[in-house]
Amino acid sequence: MLNRFFHKISISLWMTGCAMSSENQFAVVNSTVEDMCERVPSAQNCLPEEEEPFEEDLVGPPEPPDTGDLPEDRSCDSPMRIRKIIPFENHAVPINVQPVVLTIGNGDETHLEATLQSADGQQVETIQSTTCYVHEGDEEYHCTYLIEPLTYLEPNTEYMLYVRTTDVHPNPDDVEQSFSHFTTTGSAITDVNTNPVTEIIGYMEREPTAIQECDWKDSMKYEVVTAIQEEARDFLTLIQVYEVPDINSTEGDLVHSIILPREMSSTQYRQVIYPGDEYPRCYHSRHRTVTGVEWPSETVCWSE
Repeated sequence: MLNRFFHKISISLWMTGCAMSSENQFAVVNSTVEDMCERVPSAQNCLPEEEEPFEEDLVGPPEPPDTGDLPEDRSCDSPMRIRKIIPFENHAVPINVQPVVLTIGNGDETHLEATLQSADGQQVETIQSTTCYVHEGDEEYHCTYLIEPLTYLEPNTEYMLYVRTTDVHPNPDDVEQSFSHFTTTGSAITDVNTNPVTEIIGYMEREPTAIQECDWKDSMKYEVVTAIQEEARDFLTLIQVYEVPDINSTEGDLVHSIILPREMSSTQYRQVIYPGDEYPRCYHSRHRTVTGVEWPSETVCWSE
C-alpha cells in the first residue's frame, strides 16, 4: 500500500457548503490562495487553516508559548474529500489546459472520481494518473489526480470538471459533489522555461501547538523553500515535490503537491518525518504549468 515513511498536495468548492479543510491544506506557510472559502469565510465547513510558526532563527515570528492544548483536530479518520480543483471556478484557461484535482482524507484514489465535460454535457476523453501519499498522520492521505485530455479543448467554450464519490467511498451520501466551471480562451499557449530552485533551510522538531490530535507525535520536520524564476503568471500552477534516494536522483516518491498562486514566485512548506525514520533526506521538485509541462529543479540533500 502506501509507504508510511513519506507524507505527501480543487478548490474547496461550494454548492450548499464548502469542502472541509485540514491543518494546512497545502502544507504551505504564509501563503494564500483565492478560493470560495476565502471569499465566503462564514460558509458551512469553511474553517480557517492553521499555520505552523517557524523557528526564530530561520524566518517569521518566534514560536508561541506551549500552553499544552492541542488545536481542534479536523482530519482524524475523515473520509476522502476535495482539497482543490484546478482550474479554479470561473477562470479562463488555454485550450491545452491539463486540470488537476487534489484530495485529502482517509482513503485513496478509488474513493473519488473526476470527469470532464463541456457545458452541453459532452464528456471529454482523458488520461488520468493519480498518486496518493500519507500526510503527517496514519489516517490522512493526499491524492493528486492529473487529468490529460486526449485532444485540445474547444476554444471559447465552457467546461465543467466534476468530482464524485464512488461505491468504495464509506460515506458517499455525506460528501457533496464538487465541480469547477471554467472557460477556454481562443488558443493554446507555449510554456517558457521556469525551472524551480529548491532549498532546505532547516531541520527541527515540530512545534507542539501545531500538532493535530491524529498527527504523528514526537516527529521531526524539514522546512523547505521552492522558488521559480518568473515572478508573475497568468495561471495557477503546481509545485510537485519528490523525496529521492540521493543527490544524483530525480525520480522518487511524491511528498507534496502545492498550488502556487499567480502572484507568488516561491512557497515555503514543511516535510514531516515519521518518528524513528529521521535519516537525512533528499528532495527534487518540479514546476507543473497549467498545460501539464513540468520543469525540474536540481536535487538537494540535507546535511548537518
